[in-house]
Amino acid sequence: MANGSYDTGHGATIAFATSSYAFDWTSIDLGSQSKPSVDITNLASSSREKMAGDLIDAGSATVAFIFDQAAALPSFTTEEAITITLPSGSKSTAATYVGTGFVESVDLPSLETEGLQEGSMTITWAAKPTFTAAS
Repeated sequence: MANGSYDTGHGATIAFATSSYAFDWTSIDLGSQSKPSVDITNLASSSREKMAGDLIDAGSATVAFIFDQAAALPSFTTEEAITITLPSGSKSTAATYVGTGFVESVDLPSLETEGLQEGSMTITWAAKPTFTAAS
């Protein structure tokens, strides 16, 4: 058996410092971060050569929610602090992913018979969020 602290995503939360979104969140995708590579191939190279770029792209997160017709739609506000708290599982303190970001896009629900109205929004990080491990 592996020695780890495994858990599902059930119980994860997201909180916005200034916006008060009242949605029932159904998923939080933390996305990915990337660092570019710079092609340094030259005329004497025998194959492609690359080096690491300078800056990390913090990427974006996508959150899905059950659409509530009585709730305000997510707005394209200025940047704000956003805290994503992972489920604590067997730990006494849950891990957190905290950064400054803004709503880049909102996907509104599809309206269909016997289909739950779900929406999603993409949050773009203004800078690399900080991950604090569970303890």
